Amino acid sequence: MIPLQQKFSGHFTLIAMLVVMAMHIPFLHSDPDVNISASRDAFSDEALHAGQVRNYLNYGTLKMDEYDNLIKTPLLEAIYFLPLKFIGIHSSTTRLTVLCLSFLMLLLIWFRRDIYFSNMFIVGIVLLNYYVFNYAHYGLAEMLCTAFIFSGCYLLQISINAASKKRIVKMIFANALFAAAYYTKFISLYALVIPIAALTLDYLLIKDDDKSLHGKLLITSIASILFFMLLYIVAWILPNYDNFIFVYKHQPAQLDLSLTGAYRILLHIIGIFKTPSVAIGAILFVFTFLIAIYLFIKKASLSFRKSYLVIFCWLLCELPKLTMGYLPSRYMVSVYFAILVLVSIVLNYLYFEKEFSKYKPVVIAATVLLLLSNLFFYYKTYTQRKFTIAQWNEYFSHYDLLNKKVIGPWAPSLTWECKAYTYPVWYDFMNDKEILTKQKPVVIISEPGEEESSNAFKLNGIDLNQHADSVIKTHIGSWDVNIYWIKY
Repeated sequence: MIPLQQKFSGHFTLIAMLVVMAMHIPFLHSDPDVNISASRDAFSDEALHAGQVRNYLNYGTLKMDEYDNLIKTPLLEAIYFLPLKFIGIHSSTTRLTVLCLSFLMLLLIWFRRDIYFSNMFIVGIVLLNYYVFNYAHYGLAEMLCTAFIFSGCYLLQISINAASKKRIVKMIFANALFAAAYYTKFISLYALVIPIAALTLDYLLIKDDDKSLHGKLLITSIASILFFMLLYIVAWILPNYDNFIFVYKHQPAQLDLSLTGAYRILLHIIGIFKTPSVAIGAILFVFTFLIAIYLFIKKASLSFRKSYLVIFCWLLCELPKLTMGYLPSRYMVSVYFAILVLVSIVLNYLYFEKEFSKYKPVVIAATVLLLLSNLFFYYKTYTQRKFTIAQWNEYFSHYDLLNKKVIGPWAPSLTWECKAYTYPVWYDFMNDKEILTKQKPVVIISEPGEEESSNAFKLNGIDLNQHADSVIKTHIGSWDVNIYWIKY
């Protein structure tokens, strides 16, 4: 039975979650925050993720070789299809889709009244974190992947609890959610290792389960992991094999399992402590990790140990990602999420356990410190909002661009509100041949130096200024962008 204090906290948690969800509304039409990443990130990638679905809805055409996104994010674009079809082709549609689905999974966990996976600490510490908060309302795959993994971890910790019912069924559903993460974006493939790691460490460290049943859970987990992976291979990779291999050969983000990769892990960990919006949480993670070790030794409640163990296994499975030479901020969302959930689990345990009641002021102080830090970054992000992308979408909406092409890596971002056929251009990768003779775009959107397309136009002998009837210059985020109306 849940104590009255925790019941009250649970109701307050629900209200707080709904408040946090409402706090996203002012950002649904604004540009991504300029400080969110050193790369173009959400500025261009939100629209790129939805580009193939947009072209299909507008023209009935789905080309796998015009974008590299659908190959990597099949479930994400499948999720986008119905909202874009029935709500409308707007950037806010994809943002709302990601936001609502992510929070729906969190709310479903709340309805199960789990004291470690849904509590006030998670709301204030995790959901309001600068990176988690911002990526929760961007039309990107990372927050959905994180929500799938978190929900899978919730079911996983129930399935390894000896007191739970229908454990094998819950294990299968947990693995389905982990599979959904890499169906949403292939880089989340590491999620399939989480249940194996958790079952192994649970057997070695906690040892509360019947060996034969534990073995059945392990066999079930491996079997379901293989089933969902085989389904992905048969239904997606094999039918698109050539495109799949082509796309992944050109990806800048590659795992590096050499000594250089190990060194990068160290550098990225140091980088976490140097990131202002995460530093306090990272420092608290170190202290709470030591406390968690003590609580494991003292055999704290099984629900605490199993919850912490599962999320810790998630964090361990994130480490190979840190070997990448190219590691944009969005790839770190799940890392930050896991770290802060671990902090929340320990603080929640210390707050509600009577034997640690004397430490309540310390727990409250740490929580308030993190909350204030999160609110500071929320206020900063809110006050520096810009709507440049929305303004350019409004600009293009006044032109009849049906059956006309607007191209370049920035093009999908600025053309949500018109029916132009749009796609990116990348040198020696996609759409960089016969640009003016065969493709014949009416508008090319490019940075003056063409860094975003790897000089796709210059290296094809095209001087955009000479071929433009007019050039409109703008500044989006940290980048100068030119809009070239092409003359023929």
